[in-house]
Amino acid sequence: MHSSAHDRRRLKRLEREIKASRSEIAQVAKETEKQTFFCRPDAEAAAAQGRTLRTAYHLLEVGVEERPRFSPGRSKKGTPRLPVAIDYVLRTRIAEQQEAIAQRQQMAGCFVLLSNVPADGEAAYSAERILRTYKEQHGIEKNFGFLKDDQIVNALFLKRPERIEALGLILLISLLLWRLIERVMRTELEARQATLPGWDNKPTARPTAYMVTWKFKGVLLLCFGGQRQLAKPLTDTQIAFLSALQVPSNCFTQYPKDG
Repeated sequence: MHSSAHDRRRLKRLEREIKASRSEIAQVAKETEKQTFFCRPDAEAAAAQGRTLRTAYHLLEVGVEERPRFSPGRSKKGTPRLPVAIDYVLRTRIAEQQEAIAQRQQMAGCFVLLSNVPADGEAAYSAERILRTYKEQHGIEKNFGFLKDDQIVNALFLKRPERIEALGLILLISLLLWRLIERVMRTELEARQATLPGWDNKPTARPTAYMVTWKFKGVLLLCFGGQRQLAKPLTDTQIAFLSALQVPSNCFTQYPKDG
């Protein structure tokens, strides 16, 4: 299975590995070219040995080059300068191992998915669907992080198992409502192709439940004579959030029995 995001991360890592491989082989090439030989067979043997040197993604192409050696001093005027001997040096060229790089690029974003979900039949899942389902687990972990929040857990002191169990159930129901608020708002906004003013009043199509609690912070309800009344009218933002929740704007003042 391939993941495009995984591909990008791995390809960046591969680029760093190729750069390090070239730097390593360049140092080897530099040391190889420092050698001087006085006979061609020795130079050819050293060149053959140099061709076996390679790194993960690079190798050396080594050849033998003649270099004339002259006696010290100047030659007589009008007399051509003749070499007294021929030395042999190695010349290198760094080449990429294209097959190794291509194979590594192909494997960059590839990973194995092991699952007991059938590949055929009514309950079959494609590799892509399995991957998407697997990646959605971060949402589950995030939800349980809410239940294990230190600010919540550390403030609770319960000894009896049945009370701990009851509290756990209350927290799970609270979490269910918390996520239900988000799902209702986001589904409604997606259907209407609309947004809500989020943090700093920036438009968002994915409001959070915490955002709802913050937007309605400070709403005061006055009760007298069997009647309920808001201390001040709801703002346009608050009404927009209630609309996304599919809740009427008079929900604060209307009793459930009133219909």
